[in-house]
Amino acid sequence: MPRVREDFHELVELCFHQVRPNTGTDYPCIMRQLRDLRQLPAIRYPQPRSPYEACYTLVDFLRRGPIPGSKVDAALRRIGIALNLHDWGPDLIIKAFHDLDTAFFAANLAGRTTVNWSADSEFRAMGHPRSFGFTRGPSKWPGPQEIYLNAHQIFLRGSAGHFSQMWGTHAYYGIICGRNNGVAHGPFFREAMFAVDRRWPECFGRHVVKADDRWLDEID
Repeated sequence: MPRVREDFHELVELCFHQVRPNTGTDYPCIMRQLRDLRQLPAIRYPQPRSPYEACYTLVDFLRRGPIPGSKVDAALRRIGIALNLHDWGPDLIIKAFHDLDTAFFAANLAGRTTVNWSADSEFRAMGHPRSFGFTRGPSKWPGPQEIYLNAHQIFLRGSAGHFSQMWGTHAYYGIICGRNNGVAHGPFFREAMFAVDRRWPECFGRHVVKADDRWLDEID
């Protein structure tokens, strides 16, 4: 059953609770994975690639589809179960991040990306009023990325059912190319974003990300 509106205010409050493996939403994860999303481990970053190469490496990965019994297949199965949970909370996007990364970004994000729920007031202070979320990282070279999700916008003004709506494509390009390497919201970004979007209905029979021009213009 869908949540009633009063539930959304409770979800906003839950965004700022500490995420633990054995509390909150029932999703398999371990403490090390959660810790790595708050404090990144020391890890090497790849040599910068062109936006073209980064795009079509990801597109090719997504087109191939999961091999039965592979890590990608197992991750998709866990995500599929989570999509049908009734008793879920905002900790789900944190707990499922490693699986989302494995299934949709070829395991390029984990250990290189932090994910944080933030208040609407923090978004305004950071210069992103009314944004659902944004990603930031080093300006020139590949390096660690930070994904911020706006709890108030997503749960009170957006679609709470779209809990997997995240800014992984920006993080992917920031890790592979560097933030200012001609990506922005240009053709290579869009091609990769659409490829991610197409995998959802192929795997789960539904769209989770609304990948159209207006949506792309609204995200950061």
